[in-house]
Amino acid sequence: MSEMIELEKLYSPSYWNKRYPRDELIQKYEELISTLSNDTRHEIACNLNIPYGNGDKRKLDVFGTDLPTDAPIFIFIHGGYWQEGNKDLFSYVARSLHRHGCKTIIIGYTLCPQCTLHEIVSDVQLAIKVCLKYALENKTKCISIGGHSAGAHLAISLFPKFYTNLTNDERKLLKSVFLISGIYNLMPLVKTTINDPLKLTEVEAENLSPMFWNFEHVTDTSPKFFVIASENDSPAFVKQSELFANNLKKQEVPNEYMLLEELDHFNIIEKMADENYVIVKSIVNSLA
Repeated sequence: MSEMIELEKLYSPSYWNKRYPRDELIQKYEELISTLSNDTRHEIACNLNIPYGNGDKRKLDVFGTDLPTDAPIFIFIHGGYWQEGNKDLFSYVARSLHRHGCKTIIIGYTLCPQCTLHEIVSDVQLAIKVCLKYALENKTKCISIGGHSAGAHLAISLFPKFYTNLTNDERKLLKSVFLISGIYNLMPLVKTTINDPLKLTEVEAENLSPMFWNFEHVTDTSPKFFVIASENDSPAFVKQSELFANNLKKQEVPNEYMLLEELDHFNIIEKMADENYVIVKSIVNSLA
């Protein structure tokens, strides 16, 4: 029992922040990003709730519709352990990027237990295809994709099979992938309450874990991967990021590992509203 409790804590990032008690952190985080996102939807020209499939959640938002048609695009996938959160909480990600002349597309997706994790992966792939179609029609200069936490898992799940099945024109658009405080080995989650709505078996968890995938055959045309961890995140998340970056390096996939000091699982993504934030600058530089 004590081992299970320890595992539960290890995969609960809010336990590890050094700023607030756990419940207070979550409340402050949600209040902050909700306010920032509400302001963003009023301040930046946007096209909201564009359907890419059936259902209330299979929608995406495009921010920066006032920018040049061919402006670069950053596509963001939110986290929440595939069971919480929604795209509306993350509109604020577009604020700083808009000031740098980049459009932002925020993807929503159906959550567990209303669907399976396999279905969520398929949802995100369908949404990306719609984004690529939009980009090609508008002669977009280039694209970056990013995700936070479970969203980082969904972003890397676009590789290698989905990516290698794209057209040459679609692959040429994609310059970078930002994996922020991600999780890449899902097997430890099977024995935690996190798995209650996911209902993953050990075999499914292993098959859905990018840590064990072969990326070697995408290296010739691959975008650059940024694997980013925060110093005050759960040690399990930090270790998974480090191991995953090393796995990519061994397979000669272009990547950069970044460990951001004095940040935790939550303010590492909160700070995306700051146009001088290191991740924002890295995204903009990758799209230059």
